[in-house]
Amino acid sequence: MPQIDYHIPSQGFEFIRDRIAEILIDEFDNQLLGFGDYDCDVDVYCERNFGQINKEELPAINVSLSSGEYAGKDYRSIPGTYQYMIDVYTNSKSNDAGEGNRMSTILNHKILGIARAILEHPAYKTLGFVAPSISRVWVSSFSVGEINKEDADNTIQSRIVFNVIIPEGFNFKTFNLIEGYQTQVQIGN
Repeated sequence: MPQIDYHIPSQGFEFIRDRIAEILIDEFDNQLLGFGDYDCDVDVYCERNFGQINKEELPAINVSLSSGEYAGKDYRSIPGTYQYMIDVYTNSKSNDAGEGNRMSTILNHKILGIARAILEHPAYKTLGFVAPSISRVWVSSFSVGEINKEDADNTIQSRIVFNVIIPEGFNFKTFNLIEGYQTQVQIGN
């Protein structure tokens, strides 16, 4: 006989994944429209496999949940440390000088750096959620892949590892945004 007499809602780590994507969409759009930085014309997706992203859609960012760890549990709370992957994809056709791989790499590094700066900006220390929803956020590392030599589009991927600690529990709560942090963005499928 079932013992849980209520519908189990979405977990905190699901809200966080979607919020990371919303923040990146807002801030890259701000860099593009507010400052005229056309390198920031980036599509942001949530849990989309690279194989599903067309090369015509690049540059692109994909936010995905990688793992969760629960340490220090007790009967009242479950602090969860979640790791998210922010993958940056760029490409560039080779020009007459054959510099497609260099141009793709430079653009990738620029978008990677902007995404890292956004995620670590003090304005997003709680990702816009009302305290005490988020305990801590930080970028722990990033890595840059190599260009596929057989790819005429010179596609390259880099990855930011972003960590978030949130208190999970048995008394589920709603994650509310701080006033003014509401967004009207659509996350790519």
